[in-house]
Amino acid sequence: MATAILSSKGHLSRVENDKAGVTRQLTAAYDQVLNANGELLAMVDDEPDRPPVP
Repeated sequence: MATAILSSKGHLSRVENDKAGVTRQLTAAYDQVLNANGELLAMVDDEPDRPPVP
């Protein structure tokens, strides 16, 4: 998946493990690769990303 969305495996691992936030840009990349027609992007709010709570 990292190659398909032009991201690093490390970054995706941090997102998956709540060490990095999900961005609209990342969600849009997943949405496009998975042909989700905007459904994934619709789940992400428009507010700025907040750092994860430790």
